Amino acid sequence: MNFCCNEMKMFIEDTRDPIKYKSIFREYYIDVPETHNIITMEYCPWCGKKLPKTLRINYFNVLEREYGLDIALDEIKNNPDVPEEFKSDEWWKKRNL
Repeated sequence: MNFCCNEMKMFIEDTRDPIKYKSIFREYYIDVPETHNIITMEYCPWCGKKLPKTLRINYFNVLEREYGLDIALDEIKNNPDVPEEFKSDEWWKKRNL
């Protein structure tokens, strides 16, 4: 994975830090401790570079449009109707998003 700067790389690779990257959504975010909330990031807090747009909404739209699936995030992993490509970043890479 490529990072915009060494600081971003260091924080994302350190599992103790709240800065995270979820490849399935191409999403950089801050994990809010002791909640189920996240804060998505549009810019790197260290170098200021614009980060890729999150594909979270696209993810669910494609699942519904192409496969007729209207499901919640926590249902994806164990749902046999969800194609394997949607369990990784393959789905958006395949569609050149």
